[in-house]
Amino acid sequence: MQALVIDDSEVIRNMYQRCLAPLGFSEVVEATDGLDGLQQLEKITPDIVLLDWNMPRMCGIQFLKKVRLTQPDLPVIMVSSLHDRAQVMDAIRAGVNDYLIKPFNVDDLADRITHVIERNRQRKH
Repeated sequence: MQALVIDDSEVIRNMYQRCLAPLGFSEVVEATDGLDGLQQLEKITPDIVLLDWNMPRMCGIQFLKKVRLTQPDLPVIMVSSLHDRAQVMDAIRAGVNDYLIKPFNVDDLADRITHVIERNRQRKH
């Protein structure tokens, strides 16, 4: 499986790398912001996207809204240190599959990823 990780923090991207490998992701493609993420999506078809909210050039919600126009079924988990209810609702309205608040532990992330991928597989069948 393949994941696209979009986060401006190298530390967070490295943490995702370590978490995704045991879950069966043989390839993790990294992007540093939403614009970089859009460029990566022109080259790959990931099984899941892990998306930060606050990033330079294009934030996570802008990325999500743009992607949903062409890829409504792409599984996306938004990860943010912001836990404002209005922001979570914006993400849900924009079509996010799940929302995880930083800081989180690796088990929580693994559970969310597994759940979103399984739910997406069931929807396709």
